[in-house]
Amino acid sequence: MLDTIIKRIQNQLFILVACYALGAIWTKYEGWFFSLLVGTAAGWYSIRLLARRVRKVGEAVAEGRRPPSLGTMIRFALAIAVALLVSRYPQHLSVVPAVIGLSTPYILLVVNHFLHNDQSAA
Repeated sequence: MLDTIIKRIQNQLFILVACYALGAIWTKYEGWFFSLLVGTAAGWYSIRLLARRVRKVGEAVAEGRRPPSLGTMIRFALAIAVALLVSRYPQHLSVVPAVIGLSTPYILLVVNHFLHNDQSAA
């Protein structure tokens, strides 16, 4: 189930990243789209890391071992790295779209959760 959800989110993120790249190339809002691209790429890595850690926690609990951490500090460090990148290159990147991009995979996770629950109830 987790693999199905993550695969679905990755497909959606791939489409979004492609749209952001096209927006950065073809529109005059290249800063916004490039910031969205950077934030979404970081968020994509973060959600992949979270999925891998959740899988390891599940395996550890099933085997009766102590579960590992969920990688919260790594994901925070990734968000801080994106913020530092945006502050280092303010002429090319913007804060708001980078933050929107960072949160996009989590928003997709919640939306897919509700959509999946609606499909299983019907």
